[in-house]
Amino acid sequence: MLGECKNEKSLHAKLSEWRNLKDTQVLIHTINPAYENSSPLFLKDACSVFRQWDVLSSSLIDLDKIKHVRDKMENLRSWEELRRDTGIFFEIGFVLDFAPQNILGTFAEDVWFPNHAGINNRNTYALTDAILSGKGKPGGRHAWPGENGHSYNEINSPKYILNRSDLQRHNEILVVCKPFINIYPGLPPTEPLKIKKIIYAPKRVTGHPLFRSMERKAKKRVINKLAALNPGVPMTEI
Repeated sequence: MLGECKNEKSLHAKLSEWRNLKDTQVLIHTINPAYENSSPLFLKDACSVFRQWDVLSSSLIDLDKIKHVRDKMENLRSWEELRRDTGIFFEIGFVLDFAPQNILGTFAEDVWFPNHAGINNRNTYALTDAILSGKGKPGGRHAWPGENGHSYNEINSPKYILNRSDLQRHNEILVVCKPFINIYPGLPPTEPLKIKKIIYAPKRVTGHPLFRSMERKAKKRVINKLAALNPGVPMTEI
């Protein structure tokens, strides 16, 4: 059981803040449309896929802080291009409905968590070892918590994360996917993850009518595919 050596009262207080996020504050797990033909999230409903995973990476964002481009889009000249920072990795993602006890780690920057540790060599202990050691994916050693003597099981409040986050980058919030796992003493076991909505947050908008039409058509096709796999889940463009 993780979290046993932490100050239990302080830990519970920080986790409880994740239960009471503002309406505009959401956890998003983004997906790459380039993997449309291989990612399980393009083959089955997201909730079923998440139950097969151990831990997923997400980002906490405040929708009010993302600059809306919808009004400016109409006034772009054909040779102009509008870019914006959103604080999420890809442009399409799932807004998560989660229980606070499902949160494994909270970081104000990308910490290169090794979500797939041990899968290739079937090492069932690799992920646990990575969590406890704070050692992440190759290439991001400078960002590993282990480089500063910490594990991936580090809990901070949403306010702490947002105050230290930059929309030009993305923070990393680790969420346990599998239900009925006891992580923290004194708290219930983890619950199944659910999906609140699908979000499309474009980072680049072109003023050229043909290119804009082609781009939106390609994104709409991907979003419609996700919507068909997740019936009843609303879609929002921000």
